[in-house]
Amino acid sequence: RPALMRLAAHACETEKGFCFNVSASYLCKRYSVEMKAVLPFVDILFGNEDEMTSLVALLGLQITAETGSLGYYKQAAMLISVMPNLRSDMHRVVVVTRGADDVVVCDGQTVFTYP
Repeated sequence: RPALMRLAAHACETEKGFCFNVSASYLCKRYSVEMKAVLPFVDILFGNEDEMTSLVALLGLQITAETGSLGYYKQAAMLISVMPNLRSDMHRVVVVTRGADDVVVCDGQTVFTYP
């Protein structure tokens, strides 16, 4: 995990984009400290429905839409995209893959869906 933080810090210091995939729901529980620590460095975040639901819980975000609904993932993407980013020149892009359902993408200002 120190290697991940070194890589994230290097990307930030050299103004290179840093992409991160949540990878698995259980990682939000098992590595909660590391997930929270790396998030401010992340410029583009990827995750599927389960992973985003776990990340929302880890971060304690308040989502008003029903869990599992398109609205839930739109709200989650927006809230995560506007969280503090060490690269102040840009908002984080959040991509939520949803199997056969539309992909949700948020750039910090607008939420898009793609079939």
